[in-house]
Amino acid sequence: MRLRTQLASATVAVMCLVLVGSARGASVLVVADDGMGSASDCNDATPAYTSINAAIVAAAPGDTIRVCPGTYVENVVLNKSVHLIGAMAGVSACGRAGAETIIRAAM
Repeated sequence: MRLRTQLASATVAVMCLVLVGSARGASVLVVADDGMGSASDCNDATPAYTSINAAIVAAAPGDTIRVCPGTYVENVVLNKSVHLIGAMAGVSACGRAGAETIIRAAM
């Protein structure tokens, strides 16, 4: 199965796990392969997480984890209810162009 299909299937599965945020209010955590990015701009100079797993550990239920374009080589363990959003989230796969968020399994 192609990686994009696997990633799309994983994204759908993640979205099915999303629950209502906690009373403290949901936060947006950012993951960028270069360690810099913000919720509104992956090219921002704001420090960000460099691994998806690190952001998941830091997240509270209901938080959003925005994963900027890049390739992340890790075995993602999603053990809480969060929104996991890739670079092209919400954009139709038909004819889209642009940088993708790619997760490759660590060997």
